[in-house]
Parts: sequence; structure tokens; C-alpha cells
Amino acid sequence: MIAILKEWLKRRWPRLSLRTYLFASFFLVAALPGVGAVGLRVYENTLVRQTEAELVAQGAALAASAAALWPDAPPGRGVIHRPDQASGPYGMAAITAVDLSATPILPERPLPRAAPTAIGDAQDAAIRLAPVLAATRQATLASIILLDRDGRIVSGSVRRGSYAALPEVAAALTGTPRTVLRRDGRYKAIYRFDWLSRAAATRVHYARPILVNGRVVGVLLLSRSARSLFVGLYQDWGKIAIGVLAILGTLIMLSGLLSRGIARPIEELQGAARDVAAGRGTVPAIPATAAIEIQDLYRDFAAMAQAIEARSLYLRNFAHAVSHEFKTPLTGIRGAIELLQDHGAAMSAEERDRFLANADADAGRLTLLVSRLLDLARADMTVAAVEGSCDVVATAHKLADAHRSRRIAIRVEAETPTIAAQIAPETLEAVLTTLIENGVQAGADAITLYVEAGDPIVVTVADNGGGIPPGDRARIFEPFFTSRRTSGGTGLGLNAMFGLDPKIGGAISAVFAIAIFLSKRAGLAVDRFIIFAGILMIVLTLYVAFVSAPPVGDAFRQTFLPDTINFATITTIVGGTVGGYITYSGAHRLLDRGMVGIENLPAVNRAALTGIAVTGIMRYVLFLAILGVVASGVIVDTSSQAANPAGQAFRSAAGDLGFRLFGIIFWAAAITSVIGAAY
Repeated sequence: MIAILKEWLKRRWPRLSLRTYLFASFFLVAALPGVGAVGLRVYENTLVRQTEAELVAQGAALAASAAALWPDAPPGRGVIHRPDQASGPYGMAAITAVDLSATPILPERPLPRAAPTAIGDAQDAAIRLAPVLAATRQATLASIILLDRDGRIVSGSVRRGSYAALPEVAAALTGTPRTVLRRDGRYKAIYRFDWLSRAAATRVHYARPILVNGRVVGVLLLSRSARSLFVGLYQDWGKIAIGVLAILGTLIMLSGLLSRGIARPIEELQGAARDVAAGRGTVPAIPATAAIEIQDLYRDFAAMAQAIEARSLYLRNFAHAVSHEFKTPLTGIRGAIELLQDHGAAMSAEERDRFLANADADAGRLTLLVSRLLDLARADMTVAAVEGSCDVVATAHKLADAHRSRRIAIRVEAETPTIAAQIAPETLEAVLTTLIENGVQAGADAITLYVEAGDPIVVTVADNGGGIPPGDRARIFEPFFTSRRTSGGTGLGLNAMFGLDPKIGGAISAVFAIAIFLSKRAGLAVDRFIIFAGILMIVLTLYVAFVSAPPVGDAFRQTFLPDTINFATITTIVGGTVGGYITYSGAHRLLDRGMVGIENLPAVNRAALTGIAVTGIMRYVLFLAILGVVASGVIVDTSSQAANPAGQAFRSAAGDLGFRLFGIIFWAAAITSVIGAAY
């Protein structure tokens, strides 16, 4: 039930600012003492009114009894205002009239004035009423004085005289009941905090006329002290406890409101900040009950966390890209130095110059890479400033002339011959050059630069290349992202063999694999084709290895007696060999032939060992082929976007024929993997 109520409140909770939360909290806290004081005053006033109501009820009952027992007597005073005509705001007889905050507190009741003896009918009535008045005094502890029609004391007091001058008695003699508050001169403080009570030293006085035949024949003067505030608090402790609990509940609710609106969201945000700083965790959802400023803080923190994650990804990609780009020239330089160290004495001057030239070219490439990285850092870490201006159309024509060739046609279209833009010419040239080079790398042979005047100026670069895959379009502006890694496999194999687009080559290979599976003798066809493709790969790779003339002796010596043992390299090679064999070894074919159970374990072991041996031999022959190319001084590109190390090595060893052979080997390896995985 509580959980349901919380969810309901969260859905309907209004958006409040932090100022509203604080103002409401401080206002309630500041108002609580005032509310308590007002509550005490109201409660004390209620006690006084309760005393008045009791006196009014007693007076009414005693006046009615006195009227019934009053002896025959001359007519009394005329009634100016009958008590039953006094009414309240709702047409009912007024019962209470005093209010501690509005009714003045008169001095203590004075001594009666000297006057003749009371009238005889009043004295007779006093004798008749004596038992009733005595019983009432004993039960209510109220002072009850009987006065005659002239306000003279008849009974109820040891004093004799007249109270006709008192305002309450004067009103009663005219037929109007009257209540007043007077000081109690006999009061002595009992409680330490009685000074807080306004009614502590106050006594309620009520005068009630006695009417016989519509005439005032006497007056009943009643008085009693109201209950003390602290006595009332003690007697009404249950109600007071409910009020205290209500105040505590309000404070608890207020603290819960502050917790929900301020404290808890900040604590959750602190935990999320620590998690994000540690590289784990996510930003929590924005609390519906949080203050507006804290909700905005959550949004800003989420944006900051995304920026941190993007920067972290950027740094990881940057480190990967730098290591990837630096690896190829560093490998070339290291290889050239090792060859010069091991075989420098036996080399001719021409061979040494060639290796030194290769090392110098790699060093120049490293210098260019460092320069570009510095440019990237400056462009990434600084705020772009609008400096200088240039003619966009002229810049586009300049770049078109620089990149135009017999294979690539570039044209520029513009609405006007001159379109000026507020951008540095170097910046515009860098952007357009990148777009043109990307189009060329994607296989485009026709590129159009269309310049559109307006605010802003729009430059559209269109080409007829392969385009950006739909899944990569949202990431093209991510640093170091490239879509060229998606190329490979059967598509590249047919591309190397026949120059086909990689996508078309992949589609043809897929149709070929499907055709094999559609055959009724698919199992036999798969087996024969995989055997044929495997033999073809080995033979062609042996041919390239023979043509490249690798240093076989050094290779065998380093294989069995290496100068340096690198366990990471060994683990990678062995893991790749075994992993590839496990995935595409043809174990499914053994299951199809029913070779299951312990009795077929020797055959399974033989098949597994044969597969691993063939895979190992193939990898070693491929290694010898590439080693021969590298040993000849050729620098193999392994890190650029257009890198195709194996294809480059085969082309360097055997020319265009070697590149075509690489296409056949690559396609055979890929199609066997496709068939094995699809099976």
C-alpha cells in the first residue's frame, strides 16, 4: 500500500524549485511555535468559555427554580430585554459571550454598597431556595449570591449591601443576562509557568435575572474561576498528545520532503559520480520529487558523464590508432636494422643503400604521422575561431585541379562565380580534401562539388563510390572510425581475382555456398569442395613462398632455437590455430557419418591431429612467403585504412599473378569458413 502511494505521489508531484523547498521548510519550522502559541491561547479561551457555559446553564436552571418557588409579591422591575430573546448568529440563544482576546478583564469585584435590608418576598424566596442553592454550590464549587429586585444581597454572602452598581447586575436588573471577566484577588500561583496563562488569575462572573410574570423580581449572581491552563492540559493530555503527534508527524513529513527533494537525490548523484570516476556505473534516473535545480543538475551530470565516456573512448581509439599507425614504419625500420646487423657485411653497397632508403622512408612517415597527430590535437583541444575569409568556389576549383586525373573526374558547380565565406582557407581545404580522398578510397571515379550561396553557405560533395553503409552513417564523425574494416572475406577474394566490387563478390560467394547446400548430395559436395580448396590454398601458397625466396635456414633455426622466446606470440599463434580448427574442422561431418562413442575415439583423434597438422603447415608456409617478401626490403603496410598486407606481399613476390593467386587463396579460405559455419 505504501509503495503504491509513493508511486502515485511520484507521478503527480509538481516540479518545485529548491527555493520553494527551503522556503516551505523554514516557514513551517518558524510557524510551529506560533501555531503552538495560538493553539494554547485557543485552548485557554475554550476553557474560559466552557466555564461561562456551565455558569449560564446553572443560572438558567436556578432562575427557573426560583421563579417557580418565588412567593407572591408586588410586581418587580420591567424587562427591557428578555433572556430568551438574546440570540446568536444562527438564531439560537447565545450561550457564551466572553473572549480572552476581546473581552476586557475588569478589576476584582468591589465590596457591596451600603443599602437597606432586602425586600421580604426575596427573603422568603431565599429560605425556599436555600437547599437548592447549597446543593448546587457543593456540586459546582461556584459562588451563588441571590439579590432582590433592587440588587441588594439576600443570601450567599456574609456581606450585606447592594451590587446594583455592578455592570453585570445592572444589566440583569433590566432583564438581560450578562457575563464579565474580573481579576481574582485571592489567586496565588500554584504552577511555575502560571504566568504564561492569561486566565490564571481571572474569574468568570455571570448575572441571571429571575423573572416572575414577565417582571424581574431578583438576580442570581454566579462566579467561578476557569480551569487552569496546566490543569486543563493535564486533564486533556490525550488530546494534547494527539496534537503533539500531529506536529511531530508534520516535522517527519517535512524532513521526508527535504530528503526526497534534496538530500537523497544529492547522495545518489554522489554515488553515481564515484562510480563514473571509477569507470563503472551509470547515471541514475532523475527523481520526480527532486527540486528543479537538482533535476537540472542530474541532466548536466548525465551530459558530463556522456562527454567523459566519449572522451575516454576517444583516448582509447586514439591510443589504438597511434600504435597501429606507428607499428608499420617502426617494424620496417627495425627489420632493416636487424638485416643490416646480421647480413650487412655480406651485402652489396646497392643492397645496403636500399635498406637505408627504406628506413629513411619509414622515418619520414613517422615524422608525417607525428605532425598530423599534433594537428589533430590542436584541432581537437582548441575552440574554433573565425579567422580570415576565402572564396569557396576558387578553393573548390583549386582542389579539383589538384586531385583530377585520368581515372578520377572532378567538377565544380556553383550558383555564382564567387562566393565568399568567413572561414580560413586552410581549414576549408583540409575538409574538402578529406572528403575527396574518402570518395576516391571508396572507389569513386566521378566527384562533384556543388557550392550553394546563402546563410549558411552549403557545400555538397557527391560521388559515385560505394557509399557509407547505413549502420555506419551515425558514426562517421567519430574520431578514428573507419568503415573499411567491414570489407573482407569472400568479397575481397573475388575482388583480388577479378576486380569485382567486394559487395558483389560477397553476394556471388553466398549464392555459391547456398547452391552447395541445395544439392541433394550436399554432404559429399561439401567434403570434396573443402578438400579441393584446402589443397589449392597449400599449393598456391607454396608457389609464392618459393618465388619470394625466404631465408629458410634462419627461419628454421629461429623456429626451434629462437634468440628470444615470446610466450604471448606463441599463445596467440597456437590459440588461433586450435581455435580455427575447432570451429571449422569438420567435426559435424564425423557426427553425420555416425562416428560417435568410445570405439571411434582413435578415428576422431586422427582426424583432429590431421586437421591441426594441416593448419599448422599452412600457416608456416604462409609465414615463409611473407618472410621472403619482407626480407627482400619491401615495406608491408599493416595499419593504414587501405592496408592489405597479404595481398601486398603476394603482389611483391609474384607481380599481378601473385595478387590473383592471393585472391584465390583468400576466397578459398573464406568460402570454406562460410560453409563450415553455415553447416
